[in-house]
Amino acid sequence: MRLRLPYLLFILLFLSTFCRTAMIWAQNADQAQHDPPPTGFGEIQLGLSFADAEAALKRDPNFSYRGKADVSMLRNPNERMIETGGLGFIRRAYLQFHDDRLYSIVLDIDEQLMDHYALYTTFVGKYGPPNVFTPDESRWKGDTTAFILERKGLRVKYLDTKLLDEIRRSGAIDRSFEEMTRDQFLQQF
Repeated sequence: MRLRLPYLLFILLFLSTFCRTAMIWAQNADQAQHDPPPTGFGEIQLGLSFADAEAALKRDPNFSYRGKADVSMLRNPNERMIETGGLGFIRRAYLQFHDDRLYSIVLDIDEQLMDHYALYTTFVGKYGPPNVFTPDESRWKGDTTAFILERKGLRVKYLDTKLLDEIRRSGAIDRSFEEMTRDQFLQQF
């Protein structure tokens, strides 16, 4: 009986090592099959100049961009924002620029036409599991970008995290994007 115990332990050790190795191979293969997180929606990509982003909006059938009527100057002279209506699945879109460079794209999704689950499962299928997962958001991180799905209000965000960090360090942004849009809304009354 004593002779069988070492063999049994050896077999258990071998099986556990084999299973762990197989799981690691499967994870690596699974990660290799996923695309990196996106850096924009269609032709509207982070890093575009203001003029290039305007041209892309005019061509994109997902938006009802009206030109200068949809452009806002923010408190800082280096900051501009395009707020435009969407068509179909997109209710509104917000594009923020710093020094003529697009660093934030926010898409408000129409919750009557699209649901969180459909977006989340599509994103996981394309980009793998999120790097950050909370009840409020799922976040996929790239080298210098973040791709975020927010449950509340059903929003999709594309952020140039490198530029955003530079802006924050320089003190150019004192308030969050949501606070600015809230103030803009309240100023209409």
